[in-house]
Amino acid sequence: MNQVDRSSMAQESSQANSPGLVPWLNPHWSQWLQLSDRLGHAYLLSGPKGIGLEQFVEAVVSSTLCVQPLNGQACGHCQGCHLLKGQQHPDFYHLKRLEDKKT
Repeated sequence: MNQVDRSSMAQESSQANSPGLVPWLNPHWSQWLQLSDRLGHAYLLSGPKGIGLEQFVEAVVSSTLCVQPLNGQACGHCQGCHLLKGQQHPDFYHLKRLEDKKT
């Protein structure tokens, strides 16, 4: 998908609801869709547990790696979506921090 397609998709879907995210992340989802035509090579997202960050990351990753996104959301049927579901996508590596161990 070229830049023009992604930017028009982002403009059309910036008013659309986010894919199953908690309400306080909707503004961040809209901002992500507007900037999705200018992606960086890596993103580091962190925050306290329980704020919906995992769901936000999953939505961002799936919509970015989807070959045929629909309204800013992953289609769930293309090769990119199948590779991501099987945790085999070569462009995705998820780092999680280890829990603090108090001994």
